[in-house]
Amino acid sequence: MVTGGYPRIIKKEPSVQMSTLTNKLLATKEKILTAAAISAFITALLISIATKRLMNSNRINDLDIIFTDYGDEVGVRRGGDSRFFKLSPKRVKKDRIVKIRQAGCISLFTKGGNAIDILALDGNRERITNRAKELFPHAEVVIIEVGR
Repeated sequence: MVTGGYPRIIKKEPSVQMSTLTNKLLATKEKILTAAAISAFITALLISIATKRLMNSNRINDLDIIFTDYGDEVGVRRGGDSRFFKLSPKRVKKDRIVKIRQAGCISLFTKGGNAIDILALDGNRERITNRAKELFPHAEVVIIEVGR
């Protein structure tokens, strides 16, 4: 029986087995986190490589997929996703386009001042601009050199 005051607390030193187990768990946790970080890096790298290849593919950069001629209207697929999945294009009347600007992307400007931006990589900008010139022969063409 304890007399007077608080009961006496007996401190036990941690056993060697417990500290070894704790160290193993911490080491395992660090290995899992390292593996997860490496896995995330490799996944991001593979996605960026796949995206780059996809954006350079013929399926994305085919002029007949980007522009669809409907007579007095032209359908324009602006981004890589709409071209890849062949989503319905944005239709614009040929006589409404007054300016074609080639810069970081190709922009088609309407009489109302609106713009339709067509995303393109460096090697495809001229091809897309030339096709736009064919489809919109009355439009003014402005080429802005973009530094590399």
